[in-house]
Amino acid sequence: MNRWRSDRLPTPDIARGFMLLLIALANVESWTSAASAAIDRLDLADRVWLVLRTGFVDTRSYPLFTFLIGFGLAVMSRRWPAAVLRRRGWWMIAFGAMHALVFPADILGGYGFVVVLFAGAVVARRKRVLGVFAIVTGLVALVVSGSQSSSAGFLDGLTFLGGWPVGYLVLWATASAGGPWFTWTIATMVLGIVAADRGWLADVGRHRVRFAVGAAAGLGLGFLLSLPVGLRLAGWMPGGDDHPWWAAALNSVGSPLSSFGWVCFAAVLAARVPRPTGLLTATGRRSLTVYLSQSVLFLLVFGAARLLGVIDWFSPWRAAVVAVLAWLVLAWGCRALATRDEPGPLDHLLRVAFRPPAALPPTPAVWRPPHQSPPVSGWGRTGAPPPRGR
Repeated sequence: MNRWRSDRLPTPDIARGFMLLLIALANVESWTSAASAAIDRLDLADRVWLVLRTGFVDTRSYPLFTFLIGFGLAVMSRRWPAAVLRRRGWWMIAFGAMHALVFPADILGGYGFVVVLFAGAVVARRKRVLGVFAIVTGLVALVVSGSQSSSAGFLDGLTFLGGWPVGYLVLWATASAGGPWFTWTIATMVLGIVAADRGWLADVGRHRVRFAVGAAAGLGLGFLLSLPVGLRLAGWMPGGDDHPWWAAALNSVGSPLSSFGWVCFAAVLAARVPRPTGLLTATGRRSLTVYLSQSVLFLLVFGAARLLGVIDWFSPWRAAVVAVLAWLVLAWGCRALATRDEPGPLDHLLRVAFRPPAALPPTPAVWRPPHQSPPVSGWGRTGAPPPRGR
């Protein structure tokens, strides 16, 4: 039986697949000593990569992740009640806790926390509640963006509780519960809900030029706003890691803009390669498996490098190459699964775990464009509210 229906939107899947590459590029340096390398030890390739990474990767992949979570919540809320969505959030937290034992900077816990907290508001489409939280937390993200070093120091101070596993879990739990209130997490999640309800990604082929313009504008502005930080990290402006508050604030504003650009870029790709067995699509449909497997691969590669005493060889650009190769290995594995019409093992486990067994549908929840189903009221369209589960 075909698990993937033909009317499943390709754009979110392609965006997830590409997002996983960005996450790998953002996370890989945590496994090496490149983050602590002196600026005078960086070669030209390292410096160029640091500027590009700051503008297109760092803090850019996570708002994209929450946008897609919001999009998925809006779709699932038409078939499932809030209790089922909360169950999914709790399972995300459980997977995040297990992941934190390997990688304490896990993001699943924080996103699961947001799902648990806002599932009821999403199902009921309490637009004012969601809008207020999105605006307030977005403003907070701007205010605190200039004090990132103090936040990092606070988290570092928690290590007095011990290393693995207690210290790892404390760091993860603190960031998961507190992070969404000081970042763009909630704001971009709400934007994803609005995008699903308005059908912005339902007909990408017809609006390919608009999406191309959106991709160029979002990514271009995001990159320009990141330059004061990126150039300092590369050593081409004085200051190094100690950048002024205004530079951090500009970089923070560029974060959701770049995420918007990546979504538009995914829409342009979806208009050209909507096949379910395409590399990005297959990877995006197995995102949980790939996200957790990336950490396993990094643990094996960089753990071996530490044992052999060659970890210092991995400069920023070399670590980035490892991240791309790890993503490619997992992406080709996902493509092999797609040709056999099989889900990722961890994605299948999450799907089975969060839904009542008696209510499991044969196919995933699917967005239908507004002309195929009544649109949701409250986000600029009129129509019947989303169906509630019993």
